[in-house]
Amino acid sequence: MRGAPSPDKIDPFGPTFLSYRQSDGTELATTVAWALRTMGLPVWRDIDDLPPGDTNTRLQEAMSDGLSGAVLLVTQGVAQSTAIKEIEAPQLLRLHADPGFSFAIGNAIRREGAEEPDFGAPDRLLTAPGDGASQGEVTGTLKDVKQYPLLRPRDETHLARDLARRRMAALRQVGGDTLEIEIRTRAQPTAAVRPSGLSIRTRPPEAGSRLPHPDSWEPFSALLADLPQLVEESGARNVKVGGGAHLSMALALGTALPTPGGIDLAVMDGEGRLWRGSQDAPSDPIEPEVLHSGADGPVAIAIDIVGSPTPIDTFLGHMESAGFGGAMRLGRVGTIQPEAGGGLIDDIADQIKRFASAHSTTRVHLFLRVPFPVAVLLGRSLNTLEVTSYEWDDTVGPPQYVPTLTLSSGHGGGPVRRIEVRGAP
Repeated sequence: MRGAPSPDKIDPFGPTFLSYRQSDGTELATTVAWALRTMGLPVWRDIDDLPPGDTNTRLQEAMSDGLSGAVLLVTQGVAQSTAIKEIEAPQLLRLHADPGFSFAIGNAIRREGAEEPDFGAPDRLLTAPGDGASQGEVTGTLKDVKQYPLLRPRDETHLARDLARRRMAALRQVGGDTLEIEIRTRAQPTAAVRPSGLSIRTRPPEAGSRLPHPDSWEPFSALLADLPQLVEESGARNVKVGGGAHLSMALALGTALPTPGGIDLAVMDGEGRLWRGSQDAPSDPIEPEVLHSGADGPVAIAIDIVGSPTPIDTFLGHMESAGFGGAMRLGRVGTIQPEAGGGLIDDIADQIKRFASAHSTTRVHLFLRVPFPVAVLLGRSLNTLEVTSYEWDDTVGPPQYVPTLTLSSGHGGGPVRRIEVRGAP
């Protein structure tokens, strides 16, 4: 049971501290850290965020400087960690006395002869031996901290989901009417992000690749499945999305967001301008270029509106080799202003739906070269279709479009129907 509030500084929108033993917990810590980041939680981890100086002093400073919560990973090696026993766990328990602090234990120790965790391991491994304990050491009070099994693939998703929900509950408590969502799919991790909402970070691309990291898809799919509930639990009536992302991930994020019905969506571009959907007709509609229209079945549609000519056109070759029932290109050269973007996005979505309907299908293969806000808003507008999204890649072999994921709403379990990209689990 929680005691009196801790005197240490707690920030409900600050990072989550990750405590683990490097000798046998590094791989697990990496998996958990990316599950948390992808679910929208900034993470403080030593290898990414520990500044130069005396390690023990820097650890104490980090845990006193506005954390929202912490995850203690329990592996056999924690018993040999002086830093965890004498600094991290005692300080986190003090913070745990404050109801605003989200403290959880990830238990990776299996109970002998069973498939469940050994829930007594945290106290047993982190309690000082002998009749008493030295000052500052853990003395068996970890039994009050909620434990999450980390024994099977994707167990970490449950832990990340619960901490994200607590973050949304904190937003509701302060009465925020806007949920800020910042997504970045190419950035290296850091704890130095403080939006009052969700700060989504996926693993950056592998060295020499443009494509999303193969290991990013599963945790990202879990986020998309939980996103509508997270928005609801935040109590916000407005959602503001910012940052920058691979276009397939931006499209998927838009598909997962609640459709209009009291939730207003705005997307910020790199210049700080807000884009919104609109029911107004576009002032300058795009004339479609129909490349092929010969049979019923899935259609391929390329959208190219970034304001500059396409450097290498690989869409036509892909379309010819894939055997689609129809193929169409929507493109224009010139800068699009945010105030005109809403009507343009509505026009593009309408043309996509009509072209698919003309071929008696709801299956669309989408090739995007658009500004980030357009991808998010378009995803929200296409949630009645099954959309396979592609990323352009020129890092391995000739430039080509690579299928990443297929999206479709209304089936339960989130919008991701299939992960298509090479190397995905």
